[in-house]
Amino acid sequence: SRMKGDPRGFICPLCMKVYVTPTDLSEHYQNEHTGTEGRQELRDLPAVTVGVIYFVSIALVMGLL
Repeated sequence: SRMKGDPRGFICPLCMKVYVTPTDLSEHYQNEHTGTEGRQELRDLPAVTVGVIYFVSIALVMGLL
């Protein structure tokens, strides 16, 4: 298991939960954030640069990678 504070992983852009694999993140997103409500939450997030991990996580969730 990952140690607390370990920056590696895939972070859900909506609830900020960390997942070890992109598949885990994708399954979580599909189960918890699908539909118009989740998409609106994603649009409402502030546009900030917080690191490559967020970009990769969002790109995987949106099917861009």
